[in-house]
Amino acid sequence: MTASRAGTPLDRATVVGGLPTGVRAWTTGREAGSFGLGSDESVGVVMDRWTALLEALAAHGIDRLASATQVHGAQVARHDGDWRGWLRLRGVDGHITTTRGTALAVTVADCTPVFIAHPAGAVAALHAGWRGTAAGILDVGLDALKAAGYPADECV
Repeated sequence: MTASRAGTPLDRATVVGGLPTGVRAWTTGREAGSFGLGSDESVGVVMDRWTALLEALAAHGIDRLASATQVHGAQVARHDGDWRGWLRLRGVDGHITTTRGTALAVTVADCTPVFIAHPAGAVAALHAGWRGTAAGILDVGLDALKAAGYPADECV
């Protein structure tokens, strides 16, 4: 999909249920196209998808998007503070934030996205392939939330 086509990546996304009020999570499938910059598609086409996603998020009042070049590891970054736009890190497979209006993105092919939310508003998005799972990314993500004051036993 390019930014000029009708609809947005969120229009073709599957909403993840069971999260606390105010927390929204989506997954996209093949119909939305690849968001992977290492795919066989031109970078311009993939960047058009990211631009369309940023615009769709802005329409929902979300002006911050954190993503990363993932390495199938267990590093989780925290995204709070005063910034806007698209933050793209290197070597990170998970994200947490306690700041409203922040979107967290992980890309997956044969891996699993894991969404964690605390009723008070903290959220995490983790890229959990077999290597990351073996390296403990789920524990690292839950420990990061706990360190921020959001105990794992209260998370969904």
